[in-house]
Order: sequence, then C-alpha cells, then structure tokens
Amino acid sequence: MTECSEGQGKRLIGAERFKFARLAVETLGTWKDKRAALIAAGWPEWATTEGRIKACLRDIAALEKRWGGGKHAGAPALGVREYTFGALTDEPGPDVRLPVFDGEPHLTGDWVVCGDLHLPTTDFALAERMLETARELDMRRLLIVGDLCNFEA
Repeated sequence: MTECSEGQGKRLIGAERFKFARLAVETLGTWKDKRAALIAAGWPEWATTEGRIKACLRDIAALEKRWGGGKHAGAPALGVREYTFGALTDEPGPDVRLPVFDGEPHLTGDWVVCGDLHLPTTDFALAERMLETARELDMRRLLIVGDLCNFEA
C-alpha cells in the first residue's frame, strides 16, 4: 500500500489500485460483500471503504487498460458493474435481493436509445422511422430507457 505525505492520508494508486479493483469486480454481491472479500485477501480496512470500492468499480476499464492486460479492457457494452444487489428488507425471513443502481451506465459502440414505447399504444410510424434510421447507420443495439408496455391499455 502507498502512504502519501503528511496530511493526505493513505490511498491506492497504480497497479495496487488495479489489483484491488479486479478483486472487487470478481466478488459477487454488495459493496459490503466485496469489502469482506478484500479484507480476507489481506487488504487493510482503511482501503476498503464504500467510496473506494465503488470508485474502483467505476474505474475498472481505465485501470485494466493501463495496468491489466485484457479481461476487462473491452468493458461490456452496457456497464453492469454499476449494479449491486441489496436486501429488500432488514426484517428476518427469506433474503429477497433486488438490484440497486449505484452508478451511471457506460455505453460503448453504436446504440439506438429510445424512451417510452408504451406498447400497444406506440406511435408505430415513429418507431418505423427509428428502425429505418438505425438500419441506415448500421446500428444493431437498442436500449429502451423508459416504459416498454402500457399496462393501462
């Protein structure tokens, strides 16, 4: 671990930060699960804060490019590492876990991004125009960022 000059505290830099981030990415679960795995692997508690773990998850593609050598270099088309899974409730009983969005998506490549489709009340003329434009631009991936179905119809 690298200690900085007086007043700056301790921080992870360079290849150490990449090793830390790689272990965090490869550990499934919440940031707390990742923290437990990092501590078990010998990382000091000061390095395993929620902020440091989430920052490394956010920066893994850049760290891989600089210090890694391949596995995460071509970051996924849609950055799923931005999700963690948290318990639905603190009450005892079955452990229901839901995805919690705690970052921003990172799209790579060409995407068609559209909002609310509200099937079956979709404006199909507009949807067809979007499809034609996507074909002209040779875009093959679609991200729907709003409501797909209109359940009131």
